Amino acid sequence: MEKITYPDHYRVLCIGRNASNNEIRKAYLAHQKMYHPDKNPENQEEATEKTKRINQAYEVLMNTAKRKAYDAVLDETERLEKVKRQEQNAKRKADEQKKRDEEMRRKNAPRWTNKPPDSSFKNTNAHNPSGMSPYAAGAIFIGVIGLIILAATLNDDDE
Repeated sequence: MEKITYPDHYRVLCIGRNASNNEIRKAYLAHQKMYHPDKNPENQEEATEKTKRINQAYEVLMNTAKRKAYDAVLDETERLEKVKRQEQNAKRKADEQKKRDEEMRRKNAPRWTNKPPDSSFKNTNAHNPSGMSPYAAGAIFIGVIGLIILAATLNDDDE
């Protein structure tokens, strides 16, 4: 969706949003005098463009109905931009929090997961003082159970 931009008539005339009709008229006359194409013969194209914008701003701001409609559009545009900034800030904060959480997970990960595998490394901790991997211990356990069962079946055959 392409962003629609509206000219800021208040900026064109260098006045505030609560300017009176008299202030608008004074600003209009001052700007017309300053940017009139006859007063700027070296840069007539730019002066003509500025004069058009000044005339448009004056026309909108001096007409009460047009000014109310313009202010409503300006207010809505500002509100939408504020919402967009808030959404961007929320997304940025969520991304930063996600990054901090990931760093904490990495920092608090068990030390043995960060070490390269080698034959001299032993996975020792309070629950596994032998340093044997849980998989190796399980395999030995199953092997021992198998031997016990085998011995029991052999003893039954002898009798």
